[in-house]
Amino acid sequence: MDDSNRDVANGYHDAPQPNGRPSEAHATLQTDKPDALEIVLENLANSVSAAVSALEGPLSETWRSKLRHDSKLPDAKCSALAARAVDLLHKAQLLLEPPSMTLADHFLGTQ
Repeated sequence: MDDSNRDVANGYHDAPQPNGRPSEAHATLQTDKPDALEIVLENLANSVSAAVSALEGPLSETWRSKLRHDSKLPDAKCSALAARAVDLLHKAQLLLEPPSMTLADHFLGTQ
């Protein structure tokens, strides 16, 4: 693994959680193994999938009432968390999507 990839992987490995400590996923990630990227991508896909399933399922009414209510403003805390999630998902998309696809999307007006 070259130095730039090692720095990125180490940054991911050391990223603190809300409690200030690395998560179990971060603690078990060993960046010197060739499949570290696959583990990170699998964890990302599983986390996003679980969140989408929860938002479409048991939390469907809750997020609608807190974030998309017709007659009142969105809940401030939930709105800030949702904005942070969207920003992080967009950053992940920019990191993972091939540049040619991004260019094509913008050129064809699908973005």
